[in-house]
Amino acid sequence: IAECVDSLEDHRFGLVVFAGSSSIVCPLTMDKDFFLEALEKTGPDSVAHGGTRIGDALLKACDKLFSDSKHGYRDIVLVSDGGDQSEGISSAIEQLNGKQIRLLAIGLGDEKVGARIPSNDGASDYMLYKKQEVWSKLDGALLSKLVNDCKEAAYIPVGTRQMALGQIYQRISSQGGTQQLA
Repeated sequence: IAECVDSLEDHRFGLVVFAGSSSIVCPLTMDKDFFLEALEKTGPDSVAHGGTRIGDALLKACDKLFSDSKHGYRDIVLVSDGGDQSEGISSAIEQLNGKQIRLLAIGLGDEKVGARIPSNDGASDYMLYKKQEVWSKLDGALLSKLVNDCKEAAYIPVGTRQMALGQIYQRISSQGGTQQLA
C-alpha cells in the first residue's frame, strides 16, 4: 500500500481498517506523509473486534470518506481475503453504484487450505495475533460476486503471490481518463 501511495501524484488518500468492526485511521488527505504515518501505525490491533465485515467497511468509506466529494475520481482499493460475516454487502453495493465509486478488490490468501501471513515486524516470520499465527483463506467467490454486482469494479485474485499494487492501480485508474482536483 505504501509503494502504491508513493507512486501516485495529485491523489487524495484515506484508510479504513476493518475486521469485525471498521475504523477510519486516515481521512481523505493529499498529505502522503500523514497517510503513510497512519498506515505505519496500523496493525492487527487497530480494530477492536475480530471477524470480517467487508460490507460495513465499504459503507463507512462511502459515507464518511466520500460524503461530500463531487470532484475527482472516487476509488476504493479493497485488500481482503473475502469471507464477509455481515449483512451489509448489498447496501454497500447500492452505495458504491449510487455514488459512482469504482472498486478494485484485491484477493489475498490461499483458497484451498489457507496460508500464514508473512510478517515484516522482524519479531517473527509470520503475523501473530494474541501469540497465535494468523492464517488467511481466500474467499474468491464472495469477492467475485461483490465485483460483479458493482457497476465499476475489478477483482484481482493475488492469492499468496507478491503484487505491485502501485502498477496495478495505475493501470486500472488510467483507463478512466483524467480529472482535476479542484
